[in-house]
Amino acid sequence: MEYMSQIEKLYKFFEFTLEFEDVRLMYKMKHSFNNDLNLIGCFLKDFLTIKRNGIIPDDKAIYNNIVLWLEENENNSKNNIKEIYEYSKYYLKIIFEEFDDKEVSCAVSTINACFAIDVYPNLMYILNEYYIHKADIQTLYKMLELLTDIVLKRYEKISDNILSYNDVNTRIGLEKQERAVV
Repeated sequence: MEYMSQIEKLYKFFEFTLEFEDVRLMYKMKHSFNNDLNLIGCFLKDFLTIKRNGIIPDDKAIYNNIVLWLEENENNSKNNIKEIYEYSKYYLKIIFEEFDDKEVSCAVSTINACFAIDVYPNLMYILNEYYIHKADIQTLYKMLELLTDIVLKRYEKISDNILSYNDVNTRIGLEKQERAVV
């Protein structure tokens, strides 16, 4: 989809509404995407899918949805921008398969080989859970294994069902769970 005009407009919005540090962070993100506005648009669509609990935004409404999300959560503006930036790093790692851990890299390679870009929101969510220490490495491996199993079965046409974001979350156990502190 063509996201260029929406992302250009979004960066103008950032310049007029965010603090200088946050604007710098968004331009740092843009630079890490090699100024590819369409790729940033794809990322933001997946990010919004996570933030909207699996509701996929319309391609023509990325700008509107990001602005609404930021305005709805304006009390946390600094955290929201930081969160977008953090998720953008996960997205780029997924796209370019740049993981130091072999098991994670293998799972992401499998997902990419099956052209399962529709599970990127789930994958970013899983990675975030691990990086913010809500899941340990074994849990990460188990969630990735379950996700790749779903992708492979769908790819091999064993299961003709197309799963939604929420269906995948349910199958891999990503429903909001409280972790016990031992």
